[in-house]
Amino acid sequence: MILKFWQSLAGIINIAAIAWYMDPVFQGYYYAFVSLIALQAYFELGLYSVIFVNASHAWAEFNIQLREEDVHNEKACEGILGLSRFVFFWYGVAATLFTIVAYYAGVYFFSIKNYSIIEWKEPWLYYVIFSGIVMWLSPYLSILEGCDQFASTAICRLIQSTTSSIFAWIVMANGDQLWSLSVLSSISALVLIIYLVIFSRKFFRGIFNFKIQTKLKWSKEIFPMQWRLAVQGMFSYLSFPLYPILLFRFVDEQVAGQFGMTIQIVSAMQSIALVFIFTKAPQMAAEVARRDYINLNTKWDIATKQAMKVSILLNAIFFVVLTVAGDFNISMRERVLPLNEYVMLAAATMISLLVQAFAIYIRAHKIERLTLVGVVSGCAYGIFAWYAALNYGAKEVAISHLAVTVCITLPLSLYVYIKLRRYREF
Repeated sequence: MILKFWQSLAGIINIAAIAWYMDPVFQGYYYAFVSLIALQAYFELGLYSVIFVNASHAWAEFNIQLREEDVHNEKACEGILGLSRFVFFWYGVAATLFTIVAYYAGVYFFSIKNYSIIEWKEPWLYYVIFSGIVMWLSPYLSILEGCDQFASTAICRLIQSTTSSIFAWIVMANGDQLWSLSVLSSISALVLIIYLVIFSRKFFRGIFNFKIQTKLKWSKEIFPMQWRLAVQGMFSYLSFPLYPILLFRFVDEQVAGQFGMTIQIVSAMQSIALVFIFTKAPQMAAEVARRDYINLNTKWDIATKQAMKVSILLNAIFFVVLTVAGDFNISMRERVLPLNEYVMLAAATMISLLVQAFAIYIRAHKIERLTLVGVVSGCAYGIFAWYAALNYGAKEVAISHLAVTVCITLPLSLYVYIKLRRYREF
């Protein structure tokens, strides 16, 4: 909760810092940088959730404790060991490919605008490199979280978020506007390395020193769920991550910056609310492993209701903030979208929060049933947003996003969830 509170506060400070220290054109580049980095979904291929769920099931089955003597138990080690080694090599290759492809994709995309006054090449290079390092190492946090170690990983994420944000703001205030993202990613990578090498060394040293007898069967244990999540991840890029890029290309940099900042706001609200569900995910997976579906349903119901209430409250508060800022003609208000567009995006994220809750419930069963939903929704998001950006503007992109969420994503996801919960058809 402290982590989510800080992330919320940091998000507000970051928005204020961008509005105060960053030129509107640079703001457009800033959020275009962030959107292009989201291309890692095409290289990560949905493995974060698979790793988390598999670790949760292994932890529940063998009841491993984080004591050095337990980590050497053969039966307890094999599941986590196979997963850890798989992650090391898979993400090493994926992160390398992502770094190369993302860098040259950015060079091509930003060269189209050809602003001689915008020095974006070096900041973009370092941002991509350090983002690749973070991508390579982050799955180990998913392993630890799957082993119900939320407290220690939350401390790591808290230190990572605070230090990287503070240094990024200092750089931004110093006038190095786009370099703030490079600093953000480099500090994040450094903190992650320190945490894994020093503070988690006992756990992973025992895991990697153990001689495995039964190798992880990727085709049976990982691939059946991974390919579905990979498809979803690739198509999910066609929604929020794509919008600033479309507006950057077809409208102008300032509108892209406004849309990007608004997305950051509503996404932060959703992230805070999701903590009430996500922190219960290992327990839900454990209930499935024990086939205690009554407790599973009870925990999910309570967590989802709490998350929805928090989401509604936070968005209502920010609606009031934007209204007051507009009434008093505060200049920073111009850095985000008009109120109507904000309401549409906020409503869409509150609905998608419920869809995320459905996904967590389904994946606790170590299965994935929302692939088709992700493909259909992603195509609809991308096609309608592209048409709206090409022919109209930000308002129409927001309308298209809300319409697809209400008419396609929610009903299809609800159908899959109800079918699983009522009939347990796997």
